[in-house]
Amino acid sequence: NGEPSVEAYLLDFHGDLYGRDLVLEFVVRLRPEKRFNDIAALVEQIDRDVEQARAILSECLQVAPECPPLTYDAGSQPSG
Repeated sequence: NGEPSVEAYLLDFHGDLYGRDLVLEFVVRLRPEKRFNDIAALVEQIDRDVEQARAILSECLQVAPECPPLTYDAGSQPSG
């Protein structure tokens, strides 16, 4: 449809958000878009991305404690 879209990985979230509107706040770009040869390579990269994102967010919270918590409860509502 030509509209911009984002595929987001929500850390520590286990629920169904299908059809819901979300607001995402970007902290830093981890890497450019990349194609993968197979699912295993994609999963490995996601694992590295998650590790890097956790480190960045942890540092952000140490520097700016007013940052909102980035975890969600089972009801899909931000906690904290």
